[in-house]
Amino acid sequence: SWPLIYVSAHGYGVARAADAPPNYYWQRFAQKSTNAAKLPSLGPRGPALRGFDTTRHLERLLEQSGVAVLRSTRVASVLRSTGGVAITTAAGGAPLAFDRLVVATDLKAARSFLDTSAEEADLFSRVRHLNYHTLASHIEIPWVKPASVYYLGGHQGERDAVDAGAATGGCPTILFRPYAASNLTITWAYGGASLAPGTMEACLRRTVSSLGGRFGGVLLQQEWPDYFPHLAGSDLASQVPRRLDALQGRKRTYYVGEIFNLPLVSECVDWARYLIKRHFRDVRPPPSARGASAPTIMRRQLKVASLRRGRGRWREGAAASGGAARKPAGAGGARRRYSATELMRQQGLGAFGRRWCLWEALVS
Repeated sequence: SWPLIYVSAHGYGVARAADAPPNYYWQRFAQKSTNAAKLPSLGPRGPALRGFDTTRHLERLLEQSGVAVLRSTRVASVLRSTGGVAITTAAGGAPLAFDRLVVATDLKAARSFLDTSAEEADLFSRVRHLNYHTLASHIEIPWVKPASVYYLGGHQGERDAVDAGAATGGCPTILFRPYAASNLTITWAYGGASLAPGTMEACLRRTVSSLGGRFGGVLLQQEWPDYFPHLAGSDLASQVPRRLDALQGRKRTYYVGEIFNLPLVSECVDWARYLIKRHFRDVRPPPSARGASAPTIMRRQLKVASLRRGRGRWREGAAASGGAARKPAGAGGARRRYSATELMRQQGLGAFGRRWCLWEALVS
């Protein structure tokens, strides 16, 4: 079916592979996918698979606020104590001191620099991944349209195997040609220790030929060994999500990222916003240069996102009813103005329950 092809093609597991994730994740993906979310049997409709295609807006806000951002800086160690958080970078020098720490990287990878306790190390070690690859190649297929995504249904794992790479034979699951002026084509495929070197390129060549095209060779192959962090079914049943959630705030540390929701931009953003509202409500911004209290970057971002979400719900309500779009409340149908206080109230913690945040569903 379409939902199963969607999740398997995007690197979220193959049904007949031994490393397939719990079905719970696939149903959540189906709820979020634009086609399957319309089926009432799959539960509540989720938000669109949206994301941000640029970081310029955030970078501009950071610059205006005077927040220093260290880029391309590898963290060597993090030491947490009752007095604060000390971070040492690979560049050396004196440790950097902070009040709190937000870990936004893969939890299993965080063990390489974080001073984990025995409980943290145990929980982080339970995170599983799938091996996924991106290939950039020169491919000519006459009927392939630029900026269009093609799901290769015949390569979705039609045989039992030890992992997704073996189940799909390292063959491409998605084909995408981004530019009209170039035959550069991006494909994705599962990897794994069971695949011999060159297997992916060989299957890609055969696939292109079967589609009536010409294969010009692979320019780049990028492996993602830590793709789609998730938990095993036994860990879901034994309340590992609750135990992970209980770590929030301990040792001045907070955690965000894919493992707490789904590996979709929108879901990661929603979880981060939820975490800030849940744990940082009492944080007050320092006085601005003009002496007045200025809103923090996060609160300004929340305000913008709230306005956008309000318009999004109006459109979704009209689509769900099958009728003409209703005008927002206000004189003459004019757009209603919301105060910052009302926006924050409307987008309180309850909103995330209504959005069916995966992690909340697991720990509530």
